[in-house]
Amino acid sequence: MTQINNNLHTLNAILEKESYLNKLKFTDETVRLETKSFSAALKEPIIHLLHIRYKSFLDEYKFFNISKTMDLDLSLRIEKIRKLNSFGTTYIENKWKDLHKFRNIVSAHYFRDKNKDSIFENGTFEYSIPYYFVDHKIIFYIFEKMYKNICSEFIECEKTFSNETLEAKITFKKRILFFEKEKQLIDLNM
Repeated sequence: MTQINNNLHTLNAILEKESYLNKLKFTDETVRLETKSFSAALKEPIIHLLHIRYKSFLDEYKFFNISKTMDLDLSLRIEKIRKLNSFGTTYIENKWKDLHKFRNIVSAHYFRDKNKDSIFENGTFEYSIPYYFVDHKIIFYIFEKMYKNICSEFIECEKTFSNETLEAKITFKKRILFFEKEKQLIDLNM
């Protein structure tokens, strides 16, 4: 939830400063040649990442169901939460019908459909997905409500998914790479 929220705040900041950002010029020749505005170049990857995260949240939520347990008490608790959250999941499915397809074909797999080599072979496509900032705010609001409903029944989830707990469980191997040195190594071997 925190990652989605951070992405939304970043997107909102870009939107608020869009007129300023569009005055900035790219220094990289290849990026400048694509004639994208600076703000569009910033927004696009964030929006694709949001679509991936939305779909991931919904996929994980699907695993949260009563058929996964033989414990009757747990099944009843899960069923209670799924009933509370059913409006939100149905709302998302009805409002943004193509979220799954867009995430798979455009955001995650760069225009590759699992049944074809490329979607460009079949013309243009129209997707029903969160597009405007208000759409993103609505979907996040629904996710927040779903998460709060889960945590109201399963109090341990607040502690399990807090930022402090997650940060303590994840570490990164940090190393400093020098571009020119790595580039030479790649050039020699490719």
